Amino acid sequence: MNSALHLHGLIKSLLLFWLSTAGFFCYAASVVYVANTDSHTISVFVLNETSGQLNLQQTLAVDGAVMPLALSPDRQLLYAAIRSTPYQLIVLGIDGVSGELSLRAKLPVADSMANISVDPAGRYLFAVSYAGNTLSSYPLNAQGIPSSPVQVLSAGNHPHQITIDPQRQFVYVSLLGEDRMDYFRVNHTLKSAPLVPMNTPALHTVSGAGPRHFVFSAQGLFLYLVNELNGTVQVYQRNANKGTATLLESHVLAEGVKPWAADIHLTPNGNFLYASERTGSTISGFKVNRNTGRLSPISRWATEQQPRAFRITPDGRFLLVVGQLSRRISVHAINPHSGELQLASTHQTGKNPAWIEVVNLPVTAR
Repeated sequence: MNSALHLHGLIKSLLLFWLSTAGFFCYAASVVYVANTDSHTISVFVLNETSGQLNLQQTLAVDGAVMPLALSPDRQLLYAAIRSTPYQLIVLGIDGVSGELSLRAKLPVADSMANISVDPAGRYLFAVSYAGNTLSSYPLNAQGIPSSPVQVLSAGNHPHQITIDPQRQFVYVSLLGEDRMDYFRVNHTLKSAPLVPMNTPALHTVSGAGPRHFVFSAQGLFLYLVNELNGTVQVYQRNANKGTATLLESHVLAEGVKPWAADIHLTPNGNFLYASERTGSTISGFKVNRNTGRLSPISRWATEQQPRAFRITPDGRFLLVVGQLSRRISVHAINPHSGELQLASTHQTGKNPAWIEVVNLPVTAR
């Protein structure tokens, strides 16, 4: 019996080694982090990859109204912004076995952050203040801990998202109050001023659109933008060398209501795109032509009430969405062929869940 167990363990170890060297990685579970803004907590769930069921692992209390969240490139840290006074940026360590969170550091900040992101090299955390109309660059040390910003720049009216492109050449900022997106060239050598403003915007939307959140295709050739105020998803072809973007097409997310669009994400393989709309509490899905970037509508699904935030698991099998008014999180299975969504499970969260991040825990960590 012991010999059989030893042989089984040896075979499993060899299989894991082969998968890792072949460019594959096995995962035991997905861990889901939900920022409950008004509860001042972060919920930690474990997602069963077979059934789509969620199990609450931890409820972590924080110092105030928490959101947004961002992950470090190595998925070992979770950054969270506290948007009530005193404003803070907190750094949380992610346990490699359980996925549970523990406090690593706190940094006082000057303003409320609407969006934070980390560059893929882990050198900077970028942030925008919706109310303060600023963007800032925080250097990260070798342990991923931020220090005071090295650069604070004035932005246009109501910046909503700040994200670096896949080539790490430009950082983009959506300006909801300006109907445009600005961009900045990344200076990889000057640590005191990593962002160089460009002379012209990357793109303009129609008046009153309210550009909110955006996502790039894997190679950065296309940019997908959701406009909050007119409830549209727009496809832009992007010049990766110059950073500029040209409109290809627009799609409407809601008819017969005053739209209030929120979030947008691509599946990891780039085959499907989804966007949330809060007035009708729906998720819209599109099939992506990966050659042209253009979208073909699939369907629109009812979901949690006022779906501000959603996220797709790293394996592309599930879409998870939180309802600010329902105070719940729903797990939808994604059909890999059609992109159709099917409800798998729901679970209670805290008050005003407004952000989601997902991390895969490897088998080797178990």
